[in-house]
Amino acid sequence: MSRYTFVNPWLMPGKFLKGNLHTHTTLSDGEEDPAERAARYRAKGYDFLAITDHGRVARIGDIAVPDGLVLIPGVELHPENPYRGEEYHFVALDVHKDIATAGMAHPQEALDAVAEQGGVAFAGHPYWCKHTWTELAPLQGVLGIEVYNATCRRIGRADSTAQWDEYLRRVALCGAIATDDCHGREEERVDTYMGWIWLKAARKDKDAIMDALRRGAYYSSCGPAIEDLRVEEAERDGAPTLRISVRTSPAAEIAFVSDVDGACFVAGATGGGDARGAGGETRNAGERAGEGGGEAMISSAEYVAGPKARYVRVEVTDGRGRKAWTNPVPVSADAKPEPSPAVLAGIPVAAPWAQV
Repeated sequence: MSRYTFVNPWLMPGKFLKGNLHTHTTLSDGEEDPAERAARYRAKGYDFLAITDHGRVARIGDIAVPDGLVLIPGVELHPENPYRGEEYHFVALDVHKDIATAGMAHPQEALDAVAEQGGVAFAGHPYWCKHTWTELAPLQGVLGIEVYNATCRRIGRADSTAQWDEYLRRVALCGAIATDDCHGREEERVDTYMGWIWLKAARKDKDAIMDALRRGAYYSSCGPAIEDLRVEEAERDGAPTLRISVRTSPAAEIAFVSDVDGACFVAGATGGGDARGAGGETRNAGERAGEGGGEAMISSAEYVAGPKARYVRVEVTDGRGRKAWTNPVPVSADAKPEPSPAVLAGIPVAAPWAQV
């Protein structure tokens, strides 16, 4: 993975922009041409859109782009998996020339080719690919993981949260993106406008958007809004740590997920929410009416992380079951990746027999 440094987009200057980073058109196996796809996403309020057809980079200059939408050239790459698993799916962004992956000896060659063009890459839908952290561990230069992929709903594998957490716990910290990976037409309602990122950029142009993406100045969502996130120094059990507080749109649950412990606040009819499975000091401070004026929801919470935690991330679930994810907040600089049983036994990571 690329070197990870947490930045807090809620404290940065600029404006939050909404975008989808995984899009297919008639240039590969999508059912809408690039201009139609762009027009429809802009009509839904999107600020930027990446065209990422299979094996083919779109010529952005040839596409009629509606006012107010920034197009990002990209491509989805499929190098073979030398570890006997499903092939890789890399979502490459800000690339301008086709990259032929046939005959590559290792998927790292594809990532290196993306970097040579000044682009970045995300590991696409690892749950759909049936990939574990072991197949991601050998890769260098991947910016993050696709945590949600709408088109993978078709086979029940949209959510790669578990794969992301295992990577965070065992290998390295990285960000995650929610995307559509749209193929169908808008009216089919199968994989459009279901996953996106909110990115804080200094300007609304490609360079500023890509700069913010590289820095990790974004969060991912399928519906809930994360309105604010604060990270402060704190103490727990006599040791220094961090207090993380969040404010959201009305939520059924606000979870603080960590490699050490964590907490989940659940909205209750009596108000105030209930912290379940809390491993540290927690507080829920806000309540709002639910969607449609129904059961009260929660809208803020805070958590004091375990001093030995490697990271904490926030996951929000609304009343319809839709989620939003922050990128991980590093806690202890001394916390190291947890070795797997395979590593402890001396089995090389990503060897075929090390799949767990």
